[in-house]
Formats: sequence, structure tokens, C-alpha cells
Amino acid sequence: VFLLKQGAEPDPRIKILSLKHQNAGAARNAGLDKAQGEYVMFLDADDSFEENFIEEMYKAAREQKADVVICQFCMEDYRSGLVEHKKGYDPIRMKPNRVTVPERIKYLFHAVSAVTYNKIWKRDWVLQQGLRFSATKSSNDVFFVDASIAKARRIFALNKELYTYRYQYHQASISVNRSKSVSDFLTVHQELYDWLAKEGIFEKFSDGYLCHWRSIFHGNVRLTKDVSFLDAVTDTLIRGEVW
Repeated sequence: VFLLKQGAEPDPRIKILSLKHQNAGAARNAGLDKAQGEYVMFLDADDSFEENFIEEMYKAAREQKADVVICQFCMEDYRSGLVEHKKGYDPIRMKPNRVTVPERIKYLFHAVSAVTYNKIWKRDWVLQQGLRFSATKSSNDVFFVDASIAKARRIFALNKELYTYRYQYHQASISVNRSKSVSDFLTVHQELYDWLAKEGIFEKFSDGYLCHWRSIFHGNVRLTKDVSFLDAVTDTLIRGEVW
């Protein structure tokens, strides 16, 4: 907070919001409600990015008239120092440095990483769509990202690596404690399904949605053998229409 206040003192454009801890989704929603700029971005305090990151993303969004811009990023294991380079999007389905129309991509949710940190959104368009972050402890960005990708008119894939996501950063981070809230992925994917159905576009993206859900399901099952998680999965599969 001290560093934030230091940065805000000479620059009236910087606003500091303080909330009781309600998980990252609530904080992002609060920031979205207060934002006034033409575009919005959501960055995490334990990550790092290139000095020209925001400039490059903003420039691409303006020049390409895009609702969403996606850049490449890398993932750094803070404990081991291992770095993996990630595209952030499928370069076969979404050509680098070109605009993509989402409805033309059959497996859309496989083509884009469901994370916020390597993206920029046109703010008034986000508000028009009524997009919000989930209230879950983990995976709270999945609905927001996937819903925005599905409704976007123009997405631009920037062929530059500008962001570094650092995991295993400290004991309180989501990446360290994800297995404790692993069933959250069921909640957010139910939210996404309900929203796609309400918007009348589920059939358009159904193959990609189910394929994407299956791969995430397998990944999450491997994270834990917790009985309560397995019970939640079983209950959801039995009662849920989409599953």
C-alpha cells in the first residue's frame, strides 16, 4: 500500500481502492467499476512485464480496432527459475499479428488461454456485454476471458512476448494453493455454459466448449484426490444438464 501511495501522489490518474479480502475476482470487478479509460487491463502484483507492455497493447488495440488484444507471455517458476515460453493463443487458429473473428473458429476456447494478464479489453464494450469476474477463489478469470472471447467482434493476436507470470511465488499465492479450491473450475464452467446458452451462442461454440472442459477436468482431477472434490464432481456430473 505504501508503494501504491507513493506512485499515486504525483499522478492524479492513479486511484487506489481498498477492499476486505474477497478473492481476486471481487477486486477486479471493483477496479472495472471505477475505471474511466478507453481500455482495461488486469495485472497481478507478483508478476512482471516489459516496460513497453501497456504501450504495445494499447497501440495494437487502437490501430486494429480490436475488442480484445492478446500477447505472448512466459511462465517462471519462482522457486526453480525454470521459464516456459507461451504463445497465449494458438498460432494456427489465430494468426500472429492478424485480426481474428471468433465465430469462425470452431474450437475457440482451445485457441486462447483463459487468463487475464496477457490481454487488454475495450472498456465500454466490456460494460455493454455485462461481463464480470467470478466470485470463486481460483479460476475466477475463466468466465470473464472466455465469455469476452466468444462475444468479441475483433481479436488481435500480438506477436510479442511482453508478460511474465510467476508461480510458486509465495505460500499465499493461488498457484501454491490451487488444489485446495480445485472444484471452483466446475462453478465457473457452469457459469460460462449458462451465459452462452442465455446469449443464444452455445451451439455455435459447443464442440470447443466441451473439448476445453474435458481437458481442464482431466487436469484438475490430477491435482487432488480430495474426497469432497470427487463428490462435487460426481454430483455436478449427475445433475448438470451440460455435463
